[in-house]
Amino acid sequence: MAYGGTGRPGDSRGDRRQPTAHACRRVSGPPQEYFLASLGAQQCIEKGFKAVLEKHEQEVPNIHNLITLYGRAEERLPDEETIDVDLLERLNQLYIDDRYPGERGLMPEVKPSQEEGRGFRAFAENVLDTIRQHLQEKK
Repeated sequence: MAYGGTGRPGDSRGDRRQPTAHACRRVSGPPQEYFLASLGAQQCIEKGFKAVLEKHEQEVPNIHNLITLYGRAEERLPDEETIDVDLLERLNQLYIDDRYPGERGLMPEVKPSQEEGRGFRAFAENVLDTIRQHLQEKK
């Protein structure tokens, strides 16, 4: 099951404290799927950062910006882990441009290549591995 919601009793949207990489698994297949898979990678990372905030009983904002979420979750993650902020920014561009196209048109101008889509998948899996380890630790 994908996750979302607050993880509080009665919230049927799922449990942020139990992240899965469901969306990250969609990076194989025809080239037209790489864009969607990249959006899935963004969602995996977004929900993972929100799970960290939830674990520490911090306010979980209704935002999609990975840089902002990482800034809030970073101090709670292991010090030895570094997360590539440039990749977070690239995923932000893809996701926000697609979700809120505005004056840019209906779709982002540059869709990710197969190689970039696979790189996003690997990146999301690494970030989620770090987050999973953190979530399994006691407070």
